Amino acid sequence: MFKKGAILLFILSTYSLSAQTPAYELQWGPVFESPRGSYISKVLDMDSVGLYAQRQDPGVFSVNHYLEHFVNLDIRRVVQQFKDKMHDEQITEILKLGTDVWQLTYRGDYEQKELKAQIIDEKTLKPSGDMVDIYNIQLFRKLRYTRGSIFYKASNDNNSIVFALEEPGDYEEKAQLTIQVRDELFYHSFTDTMHLPYSKDRVDLEYVDITNEKEIICLIKVYEPGNLIEEHRGDEYTYELWVINTKHEQRQVELKLDDQEIRSVQVEPNEEGAFVCAGFYSRTLGTAEGIYYRKYSIEDLELKVHNTQPFSMELLQQGKSEKEVNRIKRKAGRGKSVGIQSIRVKDFKLDSEGKLLMVGEYLDMNVPQVGNQQASSAASYIFRDILLVSIDSTGEILWSKKILKRQITTDDAGFMSGYALFTSQKGGHILFNDNEENLTINNYDDLKTWTRKKRCSSVFIVSFDNEGNLNKEELLKYEDIKMEFIPQSSIQISEKELLLVFYKRKENRLAKLVFK
Repeated sequence: MFKKGAILLFILSTYSLSAQTPAYELQWGPVFESPRGSYISKVLDMDSVGLYAQRQDPGVFSVNHYLEHFVNLDIRRVVQQFKDKMHDEQITEILKLGTDVWQLTYRGDYEQKELKAQIIDEKTLKPSGDMVDIYNIQLFRKLRYTRGSIFYKASNDNNSIVFALEEPGDYEEKAQLTIQVRDELFYHSFTDTMHLPYSKDRVDLEYVDITNEKEIICLIKVYEPGNLIEEHRGDEYTYELWVINTKHEQRQVELKLDDQEIRSVQVEPNEEGAFVCAGFYSRTLGTAEGIYYRKYSIEDLELKVHNTQPFSMELLQQGKSEKEVNRIKRKAGRGKSVGIQSIRVKDFKLDSEGKLLMVGEYLDMNVPQVGNQQASSAASYIFRDILLVSIDSTGEILWSKKILKRQITTDDAGFMSGYALFTSQKGGHILFNDNEENLTINNYDDLKTWTRKKRCSSVFIVSFDNEGNLNKEELLKYEDIKMEFIPQSSIQISEKELLLVFYKRKENRLAKLVFK
């Protein structure tokens, strides 16, 4: 997702050199040792004091973590490790709320599910003080459906955190969501329960957030009734938005299109007392034919803006061979569904003027089948094209472009694939690992697969401006730094800085990419 010929001129035009990449400077921190196979998997914050959770390995049954303290890219302290014990659902998360860092510990089995919080001491970086009980639910063995998934979102704008719990219970019981809000000191401020008109087997909680007006937004995926054991659900589903305020007033709205299905959607409150829902739609499972955009008033869920817009034929044909281009044209001419396969929304950036940058990425995972003697014992993580879509406040597509890539790994839980994103008022930058031979290739059939073969691995940076002009160049070669770039751990830390994470067997290193 290509033969050389006349179409090559069109393909080359998609990476216009008119997007001038701003000058940037790469500032390196020192190399620091870590246990073999251990790399930074999550960056909490970056200011005068940096706090990180470092994952030792993507183990099947348990994962070791270390909480580390950095100052100006230089490590100061590594504290005692803690573990995720996947086999008995004992999972620890680290988050920052306000100026404090907290440890969340979730434990669940057939008899009890509980979630606790404890503050991290700033000097020792160890848990201190009293343990805060957030949820503690007793179960019974007779219940066949005891998942009780917990979602949370911390909001540093209003120094509060919202939790949403899918109440465990029998498949046939009505679904319930327990909502809980706490302040920056984890003092309880609000609790309520949403009673949904669907059985538990039909409902998945996809998203929760809290606005500055203390309105809690929940995005729920509702499957069609039928034989809905969780592993055998059908392809038919809709989305619903449920909103509740601190006066315990609940409202709901169904997200549904006339003749297409919403395949991927995200929600984000904006600065106008409203929130935006946007994503991809399709008539065919596994593809995205265009974008779906709605804007609702938070106060009464009144629909302010509604728009659906198909992707242009130019975008759908980008990077395709002449044979594939002709096939797309024939399908479209017969009125059949044409779209981009297996694309999901990964980033959702709203600016102060209401313009939205939506970034999607092709991703999939192949798990070996039991009994297949030829199958590898490790899962394969497949990351392909990145899709950039710029949308104005009315839901119209300003521009859309694809960045072609093909990444396949088997031993890193996908951490080395994907991309890092930096955005600014003038545009942004996408960074990812790729084969160095792909720098000038814009034809998918000619792309070399990136598989962590270090001798030919490079870090590419694709810059884009507000008109959708792209410029791709090589930022680093593996041979120059002898370390691997971890895009999924790298984050934007300021209006001009992107924090990059690098790894090699027993070593880690941080760097800042500073844009002038």
